[in-house]
Amino acid sequence: MDQFNRPVRKTVHMMSRYSNVYYYKFSYEGKLGNSNRTVSGVQHAEDMNYIFYKNVSVSEKDSLTVKRVITMWTNFAKTGNPTSSNGTGVLRNITWIPNTPSTNVSESVLYLNINDTVTMQKNPEQDDWLFYKDIYNTYGDPSYYTTY
Repeated sequence: MDQFNRPVRKTVHMMSRYSNVYYYKFSYEGKLGNSNRTVSGVQHAEDMNYIFYKNVSVSEKDSLTVKRVITMWTNFAKTGNPTSSNGTGVLRNITWIPNTPSTNVSESVLYLNINDTVTMQKNPEQDDWLFYKDIYNTYGDPSYYTTY
Protein backbone atom coordinates (compact mmCIF):
# COMPACT_ATOMS: atom_id res chain seq x y z
CA MET A 1 0.00 0.00 0.00
CA ASP A 2 2.67 2.50 0.94
CA GLN A 3 4.67 2.07 -2.27
CA PHE A 4 1.84 2.19 -4.85
CA ASN A 5 -1.65 2.99 -3.61
CA ARG A 6 -0.97 5.76 -1.08
CA PRO A 7 1.17 7.93 -3.36
CA VAL A 8 -1.14 7.42 -6.35
CA ARG A 9 -4.24 8.20 -4.31
CA LYS A 10 -2.64 11.36 -2.91
CA THR A 11 -1.58 12.40 -6.41
CA VAL A 12 -5.15 11.93 -7.68
CA HIS A 13 -6.41 14.11 -4.85
CA MET A 14 -3.82 16.83 -5.50
CA MET A 15 -4.20 16.87 -9.31
CA SER A 16 -8.00 16.90 -9.16
CA ARG A 17 -7.82 20.36 -7.58
CA TYR A 18 -7.02 21.64 -11.07
CA SER A 19 -8.53 19.24 -13.59
CA ASN A 20 -10.54 16.06 -14.08
CA VAL A 21 -8.67 12.93 -13.00
CA TYR A 22 -9.90 9.44 -13.89
CA TYR A 23 -8.70 6.89 -11.34
CA TYR A 24 -9.17 3.13 -11.59
CA LYS A 25 -8.35 -0.06 -9.77
CA PHE A 26 -7.91 -3.16 -11.88
CA SER A 27 -9.13 -6.05 -9.75
CA TYR A 28 -10.20 -8.51 -12.44
CA GLU A 29 -8.56 -11.91 -11.80
CA GLY A 30 -8.44 -13.33 -15.30
CA LYS A 31 -6.15 -15.85 -16.92
CA LEU A 32 -4.82 -13.25 -19.34
CA GLY A 33 -3.56 -11.23 -16.39
CA ASN A 34 -1.89 -14.17 -14.65
CA SER A 35 -2.37 -17.66 -16.01
CA ASN A 36 -0.45 -19.21 -13.07
CA ARG A 37 -2.32 -17.50 -10.22
CA THR A 38 -1.77 -19.39 -6.96
CA VAL A 39 -3.17 -16.78 -4.56
CA SER A 40 -6.12 -14.46 -4.95
CA GLY A 41 -5.60 -10.83 -5.82
CA VAL A 42 -4.36 -8.92 -8.81
CA GLN A 43 -0.68 -8.05 -8.99
CA HIS A 44 0.92 -4.82 -10.14
CA ALA A 45 0.62 -4.20 -13.92
CA GLU A 46 -1.68 -7.15 -14.74
CA ASP A 47 -3.92 -4.64 -16.54
CA MET A 48 -1.19 -4.18 -19.15
CA ASN A 49 -1.93 -7.68 -20.48
CA TYR A 50 -5.46 -6.49 -21.26
CA ILE A 51 -4.28 -3.32 -22.97
CA PHE A 52 -1.42 -4.83 -24.97
CA TYR A 53 -3.40 -7.96 -25.72
CA LYS A 54 -1.78 -10.60 -27.91
CA ASN A 55 -4.16 -12.51 -30.10
CA VAL A 56 -4.32 -15.74 -28.09
CA SER A 57 -7.29 -17.85 -27.09
CA VAL A 58 -8.95 -16.35 -24.00
CA SER A 59 -12.13 -16.92 -22.05
CA GLU A 60 -15.29 -14.98 -22.78
CA LYS A 61 -14.82 -12.97 -19.56
CA ASP A 62 -11.20 -12.12 -20.43
CA SER A 63 -12.31 -11.10 -23.92
CA LEU A 64 -14.98 -8.79 -22.50
CA THR A 65 -12.45 -7.23 -20.14
CA VAL A 66 -10.02 -6.68 -23.04
CA LYS A 67 -12.75 -4.97 -25.05
CA ARG A 68 -13.82 -2.79 -22.11
CA VAL A 69 -10.31 -1.67 -21.20
CA ILE A 70 -9.26 -0.96 -24.79
CA THR A 71 -12.51 0.93 -25.46
CA MET A 72 -12.03 3.07 -22.35
CA TRP A 73 -8.41 3.91 -23.22
CA THR A 74 -9.35 4.67 -26.83
CA ASN A 75 -12.29 6.85 -25.79
CA PHE A 76 -10.05 8.75 -23.41
CA ALA A 77 -7.47 9.37 -26.14
CA LYS A 78 -10.17 10.59 -28.55
CA THR A 79 -12.49 12.56 -26.27
CA GLY A 80 -10.91 12.95 -22.82
CA ASN A 81 -13.70 10.80 -21.35
CA PRO A 82 -13.08 7.03 -21.04
CA THR A 83 -16.78 6.15 -21.05
CA SER A 84 -17.98 8.62 -23.66
CA SER A 85 -19.63 5.75 -25.54
CA ASN A 86 -21.34 4.31 -22.45
CA GLY A 87 -24.74 4.07 -24.09
CA THR A 88 -23.75 1.22 -26.37
CA GLY A 89 -21.49 -1.79 -26.72
CA VAL A 90 -19.20 -3.13 -24.01
CA LEU A 91 -19.52 0.03 -21.90
CA ARG A 92 -23.31 -0.05 -21.73
CA ASN A 93 -24.46 1.45 -18.40
CA ILE A 94 -20.89 2.25 -17.30
CA THR A 95 -20.13 5.86 -16.42
CA TRP A 96 -16.69 6.70 -15.07
CA ILE A 97 -16.99 9.72 -12.80
CA PRO A 98 -13.77 11.72 -12.62
CA ASN A 99 -12.34 13.38 -9.56
CA THR A 100 -12.81 17.08 -10.25
CA PRO A 101 -12.09 20.44 -8.64
CA SER A 102 -15.74 20.54 -7.50
CA THR A 103 -15.63 17.06 -5.90
CA ASN A 104 -12.25 17.69 -4.28
CA VAL A 105 -13.54 18.67 -0.83
CA SER A 106 -11.63 16.16 1.30
CA GLU A 107 -9.05 13.44 0.86
CA SER A 108 -11.76 11.17 -0.56
CA VAL A 109 -11.32 9.95 -4.11
CA LEU A 110 -13.60 8.22 -6.60
CA TYR A 111 -12.38 5.32 -8.70
CA LEU A 112 -13.64 2.84 -11.24
CA ASN A 113 -13.25 -0.73 -10.02
CA ILE A 114 -12.63 -2.90 -13.09
CA ASN A 115 -13.61 -6.45 -12.21
CA ASP A 116 -16.23 -8.90 -13.57
CA THR A 117 -18.49 -5.92 -13.11
CA VAL A 118 -17.32 -2.35 -13.59
CA THR A 119 -18.51 -0.05 -10.80
CA MET A 120 -17.73 3.35 -9.35
CA GLN A 121 -16.47 3.21 -5.78
CA LYS A 122 -14.90 5.53 -3.24
CA ASN A 123 -11.62 5.49 -1.32
CA PRO A 124 -9.65 2.39 -2.37
CA GLU A 125 -7.89 0.48 0.41
CA GLN A 126 -9.28 2.91 3.00
CA ASP A 127 -8.03 1.00 6.06
CA ASP A 128 -4.46 0.99 4.73
CA TRP A 129 -4.79 4.65 3.77
CA LEU A 130 -5.77 5.60 7.32
CA PHE A 131 -3.05 3.37 8.82
CA TYR A 132 -0.25 5.01 6.82
CA LYS A 133 -1.67 8.47 7.27
CA ASP A 134 -1.53 7.93 11.04
CA ILE A 135 2.04 6.55 10.81
CA TYR A 136 3.26 9.60 8.87
CA ASN A 137 1.36 12.06 11.06
CA THR A 138 2.61 10.43 14.28
CA TYR A 139 6.17 9.44 13.45
CA GLY A 140 7.08 11.30 10.28
CA ASP A 141 9.76 13.97 10.37
CA PRO A 142 8.26 17.12 8.85
CA SER A 143 11.53 17.76 7.03
CA TYR A 144 10.82 14.70 4.83
CA TYR A 145 8.41 14.99 1.95
CA THR A 146 5.83 12.20 2.17
CA THR A 147 3.04 13.78 0.08
CA TYR A 148 1.24 14.94 3.23
